[in-house]
Amino acid sequence: RGAVGGGKAAEVPASRSLARYAALSVIDTQANYLIVQAFRYTSLTSVTLLDCAAIPFSMALSRAALGGAYARGHVAGGVVSISGLAILVLADVGGARGSGEGGANPPLGDFLVLCAALLYAASNVLQEAALLDGASTAEVLARIGGFGAIVSGAQCLALEYEDLSKLRAAAGPGGVLELATFAVSLFAMYSLVPEVLRRCGAAAFNVAMLSSDLWAAAARVAFFGGFGGWIASLSFFASLVTVAAGLVMFAAAGDPLPPGRKGAAESRYSPLDEEIAAVVADLETDRRGDG
Repeated sequence: RGAVGGGKAAEVPASRSLARYAALSVIDTQANYLIVQAFRYTSLTSVTLLDCAAIPFSMALSRAALGGAYARGHVAGGVVSISGLAILVLADVGGARGSGEGGANPPLGDFLVLCAALLYAASNVLQEAALLDGASTAEVLARIGGFGAIVSGAQCLALEYEDLSKLRAAAGPGGVLELATFAVSLFAMYSLVPEVLRRCGAAAFNVAMLSSDLWAAAARVAFFGGFGGWIASLSFFASLVTVAAGLVMFAAAGDPLPPGRKGAAESRYSPLDEEIAAVVADLETDRRGDG
């Protein structure tokens, strides 16, 4: 607590306490750990489909913790987006079966993915709660990053030290470079997450994250020779269009968070609405001037 004008004490909301940030860091690091472990036991197809569970999990947690009010349009948008991803995944199922891919222990791997999806949803909702209670992006990144480095560092030394000592010999310079690229990519994503949550919310963020699987498919085309046939390639474009349509439907349904939760009469989308209105007004003015 600290003194402010008028002799009143400024009390930090519970959502921004150090204990909450520490718990959030534990949740987020374990979500990442579980999803990586899942790849040891189940197939990429299962991981890709099951991590969609983060969407209904985030909706339920947002409704319970933040008072989120989801309309039919939000639900429909989420369902359409997941359906688009299902098109992409199902197009690849035949190839995975033909190559014998299935994982060493699919039930365990699938369970780990579901646990990770729940933890990801909890992490996103807790971050959103802190942002809605006045936390800055710098505060969220610094505290989650600081606690997260301690947690993941200790866990890495306890569970992965032997593997790390063999990393360079086993993976070579190319493998180390790939891991470094992966780390930089995660750093960039986590740096942007608070701003996305501030503008869109946890559920919209998880719906939008479905597009990451489409980018993965595009990378597969670029680096690994495509999907193996025109049917799979057509499925990719159908998936792209469907996921994009779902994102538009979700956004068009409006802000799922009641304005009262923010302590203001405006929606979280109001600044964006004002920017769009200003652009439309400028275009209208230019059109009249040309006329």
